[in-house]
Amino acid sequence: MKHLKHALLLFCLLCSSAFASSFSLIDYTSQQHNIGNISFPRNGQVSYRGVEPKLYSFTDAISAIFGDKTKNVESMLMSAIKYELMGEINQPEHSYILYKTRGDWWRKNKAGKKLEDIIDETISSRGNLSETEAILLSKKLLDESFFHQKALDNQGTSFRTIPNRILDYKSVNYSDFPRDVVFTSYYQRTATIYGAGIIVLQENKNNLRSIDLTFWNFLKNAYWKGGADAGEILFPGYIESNEVIGYELHTRGNYPDKTLGGVRISQYGVQKEEPISIAMYKHVYNNEVFILVFDGIDKDGNKRQCIRKGLDHKYYFCLRNEIVESFNPPPALTWSEANLMGVIRLCPLNQSCKRPDQVFNQFDYFSSRPLPVLDQYGNGLGHGDISSKIQNLRINGQKVQYFQSPR
Repeated sequence: MKHLKHALLLFCLLCSSAFASSFSLIDYTSQQHNIGNISFPRNGQVSYRGVEPKLYSFTDAISAIFGDKTKNVESMLMSAIKYELMGEINQPEHSYILYKTRGDWWRKNKAGKKLEDIIDETISSRGNLSETEAILLSKKLLDESFFHQKALDNQGTSFRTIPNRILDYKSVNYSDFPRDVVFTSYYQRTATIYGAGIIVLQENKNNLRSIDLTFWNFLKNAYWKGGADAGEILFPGYIESNEVIGYELHTRGNYPDKTLGGVRISQYGVQKEEPISIAMYKHVYNNEVFILVFDGIDKDGNKRQCIRKGLDHKYYFCLRNEIVESFNPPPALTWSEANLMGVIRLCPLNQSCKRPDQVFNQFDYFSSRPLPVLDQYGNGLGHGDISSKIQNLRINGQKVQYFQSPR
């Protein structure tokens, strides 16, 4: 009976989410402008989010690329709601999220009901939800809280409007780190400030939800942000798992783990110069999804910090901007093609899986270096043994298999 109840709940959530619209910031987006070599606004473009790997790991990214719908990029408030619905919010590892979101439970759904009351009633009547159920409901509640605030804005009864709270740098009510949004950046270099793992994202152009925050403020306030805030792209609530298209694993060097707290702003800059160890990108061939794995070391043995896709669909090392400002074009590509280390394929669990030679044949430069072990202390906290983690990964009843490049 309990399993039937959860199945019915999941069905109801799936039905409601199918007909419910997700909240978008597109209504606040400015008209298109061309400035230099950039077409603004840049929402819908590829963007990057730097994280500590323990918060979103390379295996999370692999799972998302191969269709795991639970691997969304979550705002802090979405994570708090999810863990609350699962009955896990009071576990020690979630203490920071609980502490940071303690003042957010006043938010309401479209009907004006407090989110905390909806959560309490849900758990009281149905018990703790599964992860999939909790994710669906937490997305729905977050979207509705934004719709509710927008309705109050339109009525003129908001204490803080959405633009004043999360968009306008010059507003006295602006929050530099709202708990219900997800920041990304148009620039890889900016993203590397915030963690040794870089999530690469491509927003669904049929469902644009983000806003080009620095461009919005340029038009509103005649002010560009640079450095740690350059090229900010803002998503309300969460980023869908199917918008994850890659993951870069940067070495850590002598750099503190931000999840442990106490990291001074002056220390952030050192992460900007930490090179790529490996980079993984989604690749579709003959309607099948693969993941390409590139070496961060070029053919001359130099460690590189920037990789981007070219118009020919191959990947090249790129030049990093000396000074990062929000009006800069993306880093220019070099003539140096990135070396392909291997290809990841999703395979049937109990069957042999064929080496994807046709994918390898699309590339000319290969690396014979084995997948690295990025240990806990010296060069990549949270990554660990890349090869064994890939080998043990299971997604939707299938195994993940890595194929080394030809030597």
